[in-house]
Amino acid sequence: ITTMSGMKNMFSTATLNKYRASLQRLNAQYASGGMSVSMYNQKLAALRNEMRATEASARRMSATIKGAFKGAGAKLSAGVDRAFHASMVGIAAAGELTKVAMDNSANRNSAYYGLMAMNGDNKAATDDQMNFIRNISNAHGMDQRTAETGYMQWAASTKTMTENDRRALFEAMAIKGRSTGATGEQLQRAQVALSQMANKGGQVMSEELKGQLSEALAGSQADFQEAYAKSIGKTSVSMEEFNKAMKDGNVNLMKLLPHLVEIWNSTKNTRAYAEAMKQPEMAMQRLKNAAYDASIAM
Repeated sequence: ITTMSGMKNMFSTATLNKYRASLQRLNAQYASGGMSVSMYNQKLAALRNEMRATEASARRMSATIKGAFKGAGAKLSAGVDRAFHASMVGIAAAGELTKVAMDNSANRNSAYYGLMAMNGDNKAATDDQMNFIRNISNAHGMDQRTAETGYMQWAASTKTMTENDRRALFEAMAIKGRSTGATGEQLQRAQVALSQMANKGGQVMSEELKGQLSEALAGSQADFQEAYAKSIGKTSVSMEEFNKAMKDGNVNLMKLLPHLVEIWNSTKNTRAYAEAMKQPEMAMQRLKNAAYDASIAM
């Protein structure tokens, strides 16, 4: 009887509510500035370990109960087995859902408070950035969770850009990526290459352009060459002229930016982009984004 009572407590809704309340208190304390990021991550890890221990304890209890009922009659034993299995499915599902929600919430908090710190604690500006990320993720079939982290890192490495330029280039990169069939990993590599350029005062060097960006986003070298030509008032330049300009340090991302954004945004009118947006993966990604938001709301 004591064992069955323990099982009931372990499987009850109260257990799930306890972990949910603990997570909410932890988030609230972090949001109010009551703890550092490292302390937040420490406490979050401890809470997850406690959840895992609860699940492990339930599984050990399962083995004990099955052993106690062994030989008590096939019908009784099978009935206990079915009842316990139903309970275990419930706690496993609830536990997994809570763990996913906690992971997603931690990811969201990391991006949100990282951006807020860069915005000088301006909540309205940070909320606007998060809405921008959500909108472009659904518009272009991007993974919202990855995009939130990506934009926070992007903002940190492009401090010399205005917010409008930063957003314009980030979205243009997503559109270019969709038209070329770039994976999430390739978009991250493209972002790193552009961040490195921005961190060097905007100077575009062959290493980042040819060795990193062009491998991540097909056709990027030609796009930069076209953007450079437009930035100096020409319709086109030769590869030799462009390479020499790069070598001489005369190709700057900030000067190319409006032209590059225009070129990458124009791929939205291509058949490749249109076909990519028709794929079922786009609808699935939007559904995944909705589930991501819902799990955090939980």
